[in-house]
Amino acid sequence: MAQNAPETPPKTNDAPTKAHEPVFSTEGELPGDLAALRAATETWRKTLLAKSTAKMPPRMARFATWSDADVADFRTPADVPLDYMADLGLPGEYPF
Repeated sequence: MAQNAPETPPKTNDAPTKAHEPVFSTEGELPGDLAALRAATETWRKTLLAKSTAKMPPRMARFATWSDADVADFRTPADVPLDYMADLGLPGEYPF
C-alpha cells in the first residue's frame, strides 16, 4: 500500500502578520473576513432580527450590568479591536 503525501493547507491571500502586530487597525479598517462578518451581521440585524423583534420585542429595551454598563445583544470579533499577541498570546506562553 502506498502512503499518501500529507495534505498541505490551502493557500490564502492573507499576508502573515508579524508578532505583536495588531490583527486589525483601530482606524476602522478590517481584513476581508472581519469586514464580511460585519456586513453579514448588519444584514442579519436588518432582516431576520428585525422580523423576529417585530413579532416579539425584547423583554427590556436596554440590558446593563450591575455597574450600569451597556450589554450588547450580539458581539463578534469584528466589534472588538484586538492585538492578538499582546491581548491573548499563544497557548502555553505567558501569561498562560
